[in-house]
Amino acid sequence: MHKNTIFILLLALVFFHTHTIIQRDVSSSPKIIISPIEIKPKPVEVIQYNFEQILNLIKIEDIKNFVSALSSKDFDGRGTGTHGNEKAATYICAHLDSLKIPYTKQSFTTRGVTTSNIIAHITPKNIKNNKIIVIGAHFDHLGSKGSAYYPGADDNASGVAALMSIATALSKYQDRLNHTVSLQFYSAEEWGLIGSSYYTNNPILPIEDPDISKHMAMINLDMIGYLRTKYSISENTTDYRNDKSRVLYNYNLATDLKHIVDKLSNKYPFGKHISGYKPGGSDHAPFYKKGVPIVFLHTGSHPHYHRTSDTPEKLNYQGLVCIARLALEILVETDKDN
Repeated sequence: MHKNTIFILLLALVFFHTHTIIQRDVSSSPKIIISPIEIKPKPVEVIQYNFEQILNLIKIEDIKNFVSALSSKDFDGRGTGTHGNEKAATYICAHLDSLKIPYTKQSFTTRGVTTSNIIAHITPKNIKNNKIIVIGAHFDHLGSKGSAYYPGADDNASGVAALMSIATALSKYQDRLNHTVSLQFYSAEEWGLIGSSYYTNNPILPIEDPDISKHMAMINLDMIGYLRTKYSISENTTDYRNDKSRVLYNYNLATDLKHIVDKLSNKYPFGKHISGYKPGGSDHAPFYKKGVPIVFLHTGSHPHYHRTSDTPEKLNYQGLVCIARLALEILVETDKDN
């Protein structure tokens, strides 16, 4: 056999042997198993607000935006039962929806038209008892006449804007509360306190057993856009333990709101100079008549009251922020004390 032939045969044998070993080694290797990768979601960061941070959630720019919208031509003066009134209700409800605060539209008919209160509530997980603290404002105004409309910036877009901002703050404070807080927006106030009267005669809270006697305090925000120091809040803050001016309905639910306001006056020196009149004139009155202690926050009348000149640029927005924060502090102190 030729040397070259022998060399080629030997080379082929070596290749065949080596290839067999490689094939056997590969087949005998452990198989690689591809496992699914578990991607764990990042934990949601829960922001813990202290109370001063909660107060700071009441912001001047938010209040300005709320007042501007509510007093715009789009809402056409928010006259009871009108399209503008319904549009204002929808605007308020959209804000509550954004905060995930539950509410009920409590409808009623007056003077042949149907309108609604908006009754929202914030209930903590560890509720202390079934008492209710109410903070309210009316969102209706005078509507329009011909081509002119009544903006109602102070009366009462100011109070509604403050209450919407307080809702923002309370949505971050819910589980530190001891009691249910009801944020109430009334219609038909301008027609004679009809919305708030309807609620006090037909309460829907507490949910399990609605009862006006379980409402331990009512804070009313009406016309708070002209902060000044002419009147005294003591004229419109009730302490049913000392109030001898009427029959007392529920001694056991008496809340010393005067004491709370006095305590806060060191922080809010203007607090004892916010005007109102007891017991009537605004939506606190039906509660007062049912024996519920009230605080009425109100900065007094002015030349633009019930006129087409009640427009947003005239309001004291820094004052509005201060009053809204005072109202929130009164609410939280009431929640602590009962």
